[in-house]
Amino acid sequence: QQIPTKYGLPDAEGWLYGISFDRLNEAIRNGTASGAAGKTNLVRKRRWTRSIRCVSEELLRQIRSKCERMARMRSRIEKSLQEKEVVIAALRQYEAKRVLVFSQSLHVVTQGTLNTLSVIKDAGGKLRRLKQFLMDRAALEREYAAKL
Repeated sequence: QQIPTKYGLPDAEGWLYGISFDRLNEAIRNGTASGAAGKTNLVRKRRWTRSIRCVSEELLRQIRSKCERMARMRSRIEKSLQEKEVVIAALRQYEAKRVLVFSQSLHVVTQGTLNTLSVIKDAGGKLRRLKQFLMDRAALEREYAAKL
């Protein structure tokens, strides 16, 4: 039976044929070498291929059992990954909402702070004017007391 390889399609014994070694090597590199011997083919190369065969039915059963177990594990892992992706999507939504609420809260706090600073600034101005008024009044009272 002919088994295609990366070199081309050899004959039943693994031989590849060509007009010259240069052409045959080029065909092997391209994967287009042929295993059909023709009248014009003057050279040939053999590519050895190995095939595997099961040594025992017990070994075959063990291999199949391991493959089935691996398939079950893969299925569980894929299911777990899907669950994790759902959790990650929920976390991303939560984080987006948290960032939005934080930015809104920060805006409200910033506005409140600016308003408070404005009130304090106005109160400071009023207190300075009150202080000046009281100092002026005290000076007037001292003058009045000195005249008496």
